[in-house]
Parts: sequence; C-alpha cells; structure tokens
Amino acid sequence: MSSDPMTYTGAAAAPPATGTLDVSVAVPLPPATARGLQLLAEHPGHAPAAVPLAGFWALLLRWSGHEEVQVDTSCGPLRCRTDEETTFRQLIEQAARATRAAGASSASYRAVVPHPLVAAGSAHELLLSCSWGSQGIHCALECAPGTFSAAELSRFAKQLSLLLTNGTIRPDQYVQELGLITAEERRAAVGPFNDTARFFDDSLLLHQLRAVP
Repeated sequence: MSSDPMTYTGAAAAPPATGTLDVSVAVPLPPATARGLQLLAEHPGHAPAAVPLAGFWALLLRWSGHEEVQVDTSCGPLRCRTDEETTFRQLIEQAARATRAAGASSASYRAVVPHPLVAAGSAHELLLSCSWGSQGIHCALECAPGTFSAAELSRFAKQLSLLLTNGTIRPDQYVQELGLITAEERRAAVGPFNDTARFFDDSLLLHQLRAVP
C-alpha cells in the first residue's frame, strides 16, 4: 500500500438523508449492527462521532490502498495512520482520540472519492452524515448531482454497511481483511467461473462420451 496521505474535507453536522445534496441513500445497517455500534460508542473513552468516523476511514483506506487519510473538519484535521496489522478496534480508538483532541462532536464528513473509483484528477465528493436516536445510529451517503448515480451510491452504502457489520462482529480483525464485497458482487464475479455443469447422455458409452464436444 502507498503511504502518501490523502485529504478529506469535513462538513458541518447534519442529520442523515435530509436532501442537502441531490442524491442521498441511507446506509442499510442491520439491527444487530446498529446495536453493536451503539455499544462501541458507549465504551469508556470512545465517543459517538468516533464510530462512524472509523467506518468511513476504513472504507476510504480500502478504496485508496493508502495507509494514511486525513479528514478536515471545522474543529481541525482528523488524521488516521494505519498499517497492515491495524485492527478495527484500534481504528475506533484512533478516531476517539482524534475527535476528543479536536473537540469534534458532529458525525458528518465530506470525502473526495479516490482513484481508481473515479478518473484521476476528478473531484467527486461523498458526504457521510450520521445521527443517534432511540433506535440507534442512522447514516446516509450523499453526493452532488452529476457525480454518482443512486445505484453507485447504494453500492457504496452497502460496502460501508459491510465494513461496519464485520468490524462490529470482529473488532480485532485487521481492517484490510474486513469483508467489503457484497453477496451480489461476489456472485457476479465468481458465478460465471463456477458455471461448469454440463449435461451428458447417460445412455452413451465411454468411447462415445469422449467424442462429445
């Protein structure tokens, strides 16, 4: 992985899916994941804003292949430094220290989507906004018109949900090993290679089967 830092720009606090940008998709968090994130946020030394920040960091790290990312907020830069052995729990601890040191309490972050997801030199941005309520955490990804389609944004949201879910279940797993591919994407990628079934007439003899193309 490259060690060059990447810079991401933070945004002011906002509730999810408010339509502040043209395209908005809710992050589909299973109830068990939402409860797990709530428990992580309530852990001594953690903060609610640190949990989604760690998840967003993880997504950007996986997309870019970099070992360092930086999120700029109104409270100052929030930087993440990782290596191949950084676990999701350690990433949350980094996020907690960063938000605590900067006095950041919001959970809204704007990120420039890295190459190769977009063409080099493009400045397509994503906004992750999260809020906590009686039902747990609610997150949404938003983008400006003309950047990503609702289908692309939905795929990003599913990937973030997978990272948060796997990180909640296995917080001591390395960030680089957390599952990122959805079941639909896995079937689309692997399915054609596994489609090797062929029909053979069981009435044919061995020498006749060898002649079948």
